[in-house]
Amino acid sequence: MIVRAVEEGGDDVAGMISALEGWTFDGAKGEITIREEDHAMLQPMFQATLEQQGEEFVPVLVDTLDPEETAPPVAS
Repeated sequence: MIVRAVEEGGDDVAGMISALEGWTFDGAKGEITIREEDHAMLQPMFQATLEQQGEEFVPVLVDTLDPEETAPPVAS
């Protein structure tokens, strides 16, 4: 994010902010978007349970939630 902000906005803070608003990129959890209205990072969320397999507990994916399902409301 810092690289994009500097490459697109130079040393102008407002330009850096504009460079990130609405930007979508691939992150560790999948596609991430920086919401323009409030700069919230919208990303997929995962529900998982732990199941015992032998003597270990391993995570098991239950559901993947789209960013729109888990996005916080935009403050007015």
